Amino acid sequence: LPEKEFPPPPHNPAAPLRLRKLGADLISPLRDSDFAWVFATRLIFQMGVYTVQEFLEYYFRDAVDLPDGVASETAVSYGMLCLMTAAVITAGLGGIATDLLGGRRKILVYVAGGIMSTACIGVAFMGRDMATTLCLLALFGLGFGCYLAVDFAMVLDVLPHPDDAAKDMAVWSIALTLPQMLATPVGGLVLDGFQRIGKASDPGSVLGYQCVFALAAAYLVISTVLVSQIKGVK
Repeated sequence: LPEKEFPPPPHNPAAPLRLRKLGADLISPLRDSDFAWVFATRLIFQMGVYTVQEFLEYYFRDAVDLPDGVASETAVSYGMLCLMTAAVITAGLGGIATDLLGGRRKILVYVAGGIMSTACIGVAFMGRDMATTLCLLALFGLGFGCYLAVDFAMVLDVLPHPDDAAKDMAVWSIALTLPQMLATPVGGLVLDGFQRIGKASDPGSVLGYQCVFALAAAYLVISTVLVSQIKGVK
């Protein structure tokens, strides 16, 4: 049999990448009010989370009375274990709860944010021994897991362009990653400045750490309150 010849595929050159168009495409989801509020609340929330995460080891080292033989590196591992174990539990329960509540999200965010900010204040002013600090970190984790589960549901509720969902989610993910660059320098300035003030009158002062965790609590309170501005979510 003669070999059948196929016509060559049509040549459709890809459109050149235009940086201006790329920038406009990235900004376009933020023109939607609800999506912009979800983006902003998650960014501020992550500022609080990273403020806690990045300074926790130093807090154990400088402010917590650790048992003999327990280094701050070990203590922070125990702390993160308590936090993440609690978060895993409430992440699942939070997703179930929002479905049972008929898709209501905001009430769970308010509860989760309140729990996390309370835990931060507790760490700042009560967590001077290891057991208390671990319990407070577990409390923080209870709110953290619930918030994560419901926040993912919220962003899916308000995606402005269903046909471009992947791009919109990529834009939203900036709110998760950008605070990694911002939270530590800001927290470091707060820590150093207030530690100098505190130690000027009391060599054992942990004023800097108290202000850092109070700052984390403030981020969490602000992000929780601003969720009320999202109109497309119950």
